[in-house]
Amino acid sequence: MTPDGQAEVELLVKMHNLDEALDYSITIAEPMINTALGYINNGAIHLAQRLIDYKLARRMLAGKVSYPFSATVGGYILVLGRNAQGYRDQSDNWKSWVKNLDNWFEWLPDGAILHGAMQLMDKGGDEEVARDAFMRAFSRGLPFFTFGLKHLIDGMRYFARDGDSAAADRLATLQTIASRADPGVPFLSVQFSNQW
Repeated sequence: MTPDGQAEVELLVKMHNLDEALDYSITIAEPMINTALGYINNGAIHLAQRLIDYKLARRMLAGKVSYPFSATVGGYILVLGRNAQGYRDQSDNWKSWVKNLDNWFEWLPDGAILHGAMQLMDKGGDEEVARDAFMRAFSRGLPFFTFGLKHLIDGMRYFARDGDSAAADRLATLQTIASRADPGVPFLSVQFSNQW
């Protein structure tokens, strides 16, 4: 569900001819959202902002109670796009909503990741709050988005480099997961085997 109604989701399954392994990927049948997710996943947040501008991203985040996934996408665009002047100037209007996305949806690791990333990106951010948010995200399970995993790894790396052993342990686990993830798709897809 999105603020504009239901969006169809397609599960694509492809078999490799050589080893008969299966690849899975998910796409949203809404071209604007799907394209924006691809841009975010490739680190091109400025291009995602052309498709989902500040007002729309803010509206998506505001609709978190009814549409938590759509709110998460809006949150990523707002938090990661804060290097743009317009986003910085208006960030106080929506920062508490990111915190609510974390606190109200305990099943959503991405909400906690956004909260932690926002704290680290803020000049007056609280590192202890950021650390707690990243630890909470890890305990909730795998993020829904591949770029969420990237930011969770960055957060754990930030604290591990200062000697935080709990962050270092979680970082090692996340790096193992990332080595088995498909970086080319926006929805986190991890291949695993019995040996792993």
